[in-house]
Amino acid sequence: MTIAVAAAAAALLPGAVRAPASAAAACTTSGWRTVTGTDGRQDVINSDNWGGGDACVSDDGGPDFTITSQDVAATGSVLAYPNISIGCYWAGTCSAASGLPILASALTHPVASWSTTDTAPGVFDTAFDIWFGPQPYTGPSTEIMIFINGQGLPAHSSTEVTINGVQWWLTLLAPTASKPWQYVQFRRATSVTSVKNMPLKPFFSYAEKNRWLSPSSYLWQVAAGFELWSGGAGLASNSFSVSP
Repeated sequence: MTIAVAAAAAALLPGAVRAPASAAAACTTSGWRTVTGTDGRQDVINSDNWGGGDACVSDDGGPDFTITSQDVAATGSVLAYPNISIGCYWAGTCSAASGLPILASALTHPVASWSTTDTAPGVFDTAFDIWFGPQPYTGPSTEIMIFINGQGLPAHSSTEVTINGVQWWLTLLAPTASKPWQYVQFRRATSVTSVKNMPLKPFFSYAEKNRWLSPSSYLWQVAAGFELWSGGAGLASNSFSVSP
């Protein structure tokens, strides 16, 4: 549903140095910003206005950010996906010490923790965006999105599955000429604003069982952010960590 990493991928350079906190606090609508993540690793914050939005994102140099504005009117599709992530990007650049890429079949017990502020005007979803592809990388093969919250979203699929003891609505989009990868969306039936040590492997195993994800593909990137359909000012990612 979203191309979260296609735009401006070349802007993140190997060995990029985090800006001082005073500079990092400036609001930005474009480009990547490397920040100090959990245990000193490198995370990446991206305003990701890939759909024509103008989301402006502020951060303090750590693994958190706030959407300070987004004024483009609704168009019926996603305008932007402001996010924080670890891993590798479409241009082949990887954030430091992420442990990615890693073979899907080699994943043992990957977990994710994320705390958000989900009070804002507009239409949005609060979601992990997880990308798999071949090695060496030539483009994505599977995109898995895990929605934990949202507001005013289009109707979900009627297919319901249980993962990690939680009910999720399942939506699939087959590969197309413009988006030649399998898209798998899990939307939480009961919304939450945070998750702690949420196991990711059961989502991947479910996709593998149904042949939407190949165990021979590689986990390239884990992002956490907000797909903005309209508005979004005030949404915030307060903390983020992933252990692949």
